[in-house]
Amino acid sequence: MNRQSLDEAIAEIRADVVRMGAQAHDMVELAVQSVFHEGSNLHEEVTQLEADLDASERKATQKIVELAVTISPVAHDLLFLTSTLVILGEIERAGDDAFKLSRRSSKLTMPFPDDLKELLAETDRQSRANFRTAISLFAEYDSETAHRLIKSDQLVDNAYKASRTALLEKMVEEPEEKRQHFRVSEMFHALEHVSDHAVNIAKTLRLFYEDAIKGASE
Repeated sequence: MNRQSLDEAIAEIRADVVRMGAQAHDMVELAVQSVFHEGSNLHEEVTQLEADLDASERKATQKIVELAVTISPVAHDLLFLTSTLVILGEIERAGDDAFKLSRRSSKLTMPFPDDLKELLAETDRQSRANFRTAISLFAEYDSETAHRLIKSDQLVDNAYKASRTALLEKMVEEPEEKRQHFRVSEMFHALEHVSDHAVNIAKTLRLFYEDAIKGASE
């Protein structure tokens, strides 16, 4: 495979990853919407999207592995391919978290607490913003943006801690609904995980580009 063909194959992989990242982001949005629209079929839609994302992840992984073993990529190319495998895993797990969130919503036997709806919506917005940024970094890396993303994860962590404190209080006040409150807490936890996946993507990319710069200077 010549350099042009290799570059085209890598460009195709990049496009696959960006598309899958957008799909995982949309799954998170739909999962949260399932909380606010009781009786909708959004959980079934997220379930189907998760199956599609899993299939795409397997195909993309196979494509990367085949490319790595059938050619002799330079060190920079090989590092990109191995980094992309890590990023694919983070995207797939973000999709899993979206599925878990919607499934827990579908199993609630009580209305979602009114006093936590605004916090859930804000946690959703911040988590998805972080995830969008992570995918945009894969498409076009910028060190300052990566740094801001890693720092902004603290906002999601704080929101999760606030939700956990509020729900622990509800468990004490309403012990008969403890299982339901735990499910609500796990919804916030799923969003916290989505932001964590975004941070892991940013850190993986930062390491890749730092190594690339180091290799170019040697």
